Amino acid sequence: MPNMEKLNEIIKKLQKIMRIQDYDIELKSIDQYRMKHEGNDSDFSTVMLTETDVRKNNAIIFINKDHPVLEKEWYLCLVHELYHIVSARYRYISDRFANTDLTELLETEKENLVEHLAKIFISIYPESKIMED
Repeated sequence: MPNMEKLNEIIKKLQKIMRIQDYDIELKSIDQYRMKHEGNDSDFSTVMLTETDVRKNNAIIFINKDHPVLEKEWYLCLVHELYHIVSARYRYISDRFANTDLTELLETEKENLVEHLAKIFISIYPESKIMED
């Protein structure tokens, strides 16, 4: 995985492609313990996590620097988190209208959609293309 400076450069490129350049995105590299407690990661499985404020157009992407998946799949994980930002308004609205019976179903379907879109994106814009200067 690239260093934080390079990741920020990559995010700027991806923001333009994904049409979310109006968002201020901050990266925070944290250890697995902090990811568990700050990100409510109950089983230490979370690689990255995004908190988004749709009213202020800002987001924080937390990166679990201890997660072994980062070595090979950091790019897919990053694109996945950026799609959470793309779909943040949907989440904002669905959180207000969903009842408890639908909340889990909506969240699961949104997560599946985000992962699907991220995989399509990296097939169109592979890591090698984004890493070019």
